[in-house]
Amino acid sequence: MDRAWVMPNILTRVCSTVKPVLKLNLRAGVHTKYRHVDLNLDAAVQHSCDCDVKKLNGMLGPESQLDPKIALPARTPQYHRHLMLISPPSSPGQDPSWKSGWQSKLELNTQWPYSAIDELKSHLKHTHRGEGILINAISVTRGPLADIPSTPGKASFLAIPDMKVYDVGSSELQEFANFVGEGEVQGHDKVSFQNFLQGANAASKLLDARASSSGGPAFREFRGQDYRRDITLVCGHHQRDARCGVIAPRLIQELDPLVDSDLAVISHIGGHKFAGNLILYKFLGIGSDKVAKVDGLWFGKILPSTVPTLIEHLERGEIITPWFRGGCSLKSKSHPV
Repeated sequence: MDRAWVMPNILTRVCSTVKPVLKLNLRAGVHTKYRHVDLNLDAAVQHSCDCDVKKLNGMLGPESQLDPKIALPARTPQYHRHLMLISPPSSPGQDPSWKSGWQSKLELNTQWPYSAIDELKSHLKHTHRGEGILINAISVTRGPLADIPSTPGKASFLAIPDMKVYDVGSSELQEFANFVGEGEVQGHDKVSFQNFLQGANAASKLLDARASSSGGPAFREFRGQDYRRDITLVCGHHQRDARCGVIAPRLIQELDPLVDSDLAVISHIGGHKFAGNLILYKFLGIGSDKVAKVDGLWFGKILPSTVPTLIEHLERGEIITPWFRGGCSLKSKSHPV
């Protein structure tokens, strides 16, 4: 897709002014260059925001109130791969999976395919790069992933920046962990913080020994199905925190006519008190080196009334600082185009 967020004539819906800052947003470690801007909402939009907060807080308990005055911490997410278990579609008449099927901690869910998450995380601890893999569940509300058929005994994982969907059986989880974690690490080969405390030589020797002992991929390759699209994710882990659970469907409703990407609700990504939380993944294509590039932008404190403002400025190449949680540039391993 050429554009991640397409806006059909929303200027009449947005009444905001911005004060540009004359430097690039250095917090956004992304391939695309965005300007870093502050935001001043006019009286009409601010009134709509106040109404949003009042209405949402009326649906929440006293311990889960939204506070728009809390400053959003600028913590850039650190990971090199994002795996998302695609929730099976809900049966007619049932609540969506993000509302009823996701327990407070997905790792505690013993029902397949969610039970795959705990086992996969356990296996990833014993791989070379497993610690840098973020794992969630998603419930797709728009896009081809919403219609993929469920295969008995298989769990479907969307992997970014692989831009692939992998179908993994219960007996394949360890092999899949070795694949995405780039090989299993034997106990004596694992490089720990203690090795680095012993000095650069000690760590280097261990790394060299580990590299020389690997004559090739020590794991099975999973092919997967191509997914070369943009996707917008809204945190809506209802049983983890009611704030995201209440605001997520309203944000999805506002995003639906304004973005051209796929849409999905995602499980816990942290910062529930800063709801609504969004991740926007922009697929930038696959280069001549056969490497896929993806930009990931994380936002917080997004209200239904401010969705048009957020999207408008992204289309102009601007990131609104008070709502920005951080960004990351992701690159896949070389794979066939």
